Amino acid sequence: MSSRDAAQPLPPEPLVNKESPQERGFKTPLVIDVFTDFLCPYCSRSFTENILPLTETEFFKDGDITIAFHFPSLEGDRDSDELIHMAICVEDQEKGKWETLRELFIASNNDSAKSAREVFVVSGGDEILLDECLQSQSFMQQMDHDGELFTKKSIKRIPTILIGEEKIIGVVPFENVTKTIRNYLKTL
Repeated sequence: MSSRDAAQPLPPEPLVNKESPQERGFKTPLVIDVFTDFLCPYCSRSFTENILPLTETEFFKDGDITIAFHFPSLEGDRDSDELIHMAICVEDQEKGKWETLRELFIASNNDSAKSAREVFVVSGGDEILLDECLQSQSFMQQMDHDGELFTKKSIKRIPTILIGEEKIIGVVPFENVTKTIRNYLKTL
């Protein structure tokens, strides 16, 4: 069975946010910031084992959490930057957002011959909207913001999941993530 076959059902919309949790104005009590990179094998595992399962929890379904992705650019890494551009542009898509993120992680960590564009299209993305986003270079502002947030929050390693001000670094048992969320929500 491939990792794709074993994957969980996907919710309709992940968020690649442009502002810090305090500035976002979300109605959810908690915004979980995920600092990640597609070319990092541990990031792929964290997405699969720690983030995607969150979408099946009562926290997500009841509207207690929002998941926000941040992709700090790795200087001079064109492959990574192409994947980041694609992930940021997927925010403008009406469908296929979680599928695209999942497939980008899988393809980038399995020596897939698929290009980021192929992954995007196969996942149901709209090529016209993608081209408009890529041509506008609007993703550059998001990448700059993510880099600033990476520094501001003193993120030293990826993957890092930021729950409130508590950092979960690397891949941890899923129960650790849900326990941290539960504890944070109790303080509200």
